[in-house]
Amino acid sequence: MLRELPDDESESSADIGENEGDDTNSKRARARMAGMVEAGLRKIEKEAAAKHRIEEGMRVVSSVKGFVGTALKYTPEAAAAWGGVCLLLQVRVFARNL
Repeated sequence: MLRELPDDESESSADIGENEGDDTNSKRARARMAGMVEAGLRKIEKEAAAKHRIEEGMRVVSSVKGFVGTALKYTPEAAAAWGGVCLLLQVRVFARNL
């Protein structure tokens, strides 16, 4: 997560710990920590939004799955393709829950 923070400061994290009593170093350390927390929160928000979009898509496909399966029952080629789609969706759901 540190790679997401700007590298504009030449001071390493070890240098910050050397003078903990120094108010400037403490403020700098707090600012870095706040930056890391905010970067982590942004990453979590992006992942949650992506997960939500996937779940919505899965919900739509699941709602029409039975109807499409019945409609394609007499067309073997299309039914095979639809079966592949349904299988891939199930694998995706299983992998996501691991």
